[in-house]
Amino acid sequence: YGQWLQMMGMLGYRHRIQVLDAAKVAVHGPAVPQHRERFFATFWRDDQQAPGAVVETDDLRPADSILDADPGKLIRDRNRPLAAASMARIEATLDRYPDERRMIVSYYGASRVGRPSTRPIGTLTTHDRHAVLTRTPRGIAYRMLRNSEAARGMGFPDSYQWCGSTKDITKQIGNAVATNVSRDLCAGIAEVAA
Repeated sequence: YGQWLQMMGMLGYRHRIQVLDAAKVAVHGPAVPQHRERFFATFWRDDQQAPGAVVETDDLRPADSILDADPGKLIRDRNRPLAAASMARIEATLDRYPDERRMIVSYYGASRVGRPSTRPIGTLTTHDRHAVLTRTPRGIAYRMLRNSEAARGMGFPDSYQWCGSTKDITKQIGNAVATNVSRDLCAGIAEVAA
């Protein structure tokens, strides 16, 4: 990596390295309601003006802003019971947030407890990883996050056309760059290129 940066310098480029959290990038429009920290390198020629750095905000959007109203099926009405580890995460989340109506539970990571949907969701990956818990008058409802919700979490409009199977679309969403981060990085470059 150090050698690569050195070679870029020898080719006449300067650079800026930033690790940006998509939930905090809102210079030229709204941030997405998803914590997604990624590495970004911006390069420009020695004889060009440096583009502005992307500045992060603390004004975070809640996951509620991307979630559909449907709470899902009640846990007790499921045909097949959830795995013991899943139930442990669900119970820990309900215990930690007794006053929250909706929560997000994440799987496949070190997370043992979910978070309220009034905060941004965790990183959307190439696998179904997040479930929505909802307290209803009839009991606790549970469902996996839908691709349409995950796409909104990346900043894609509902009108965006995806290709392939449901699994393919989940991978495309998880591999994408959050649209707000692309927007703000490109806007900074465009401002000095004009």
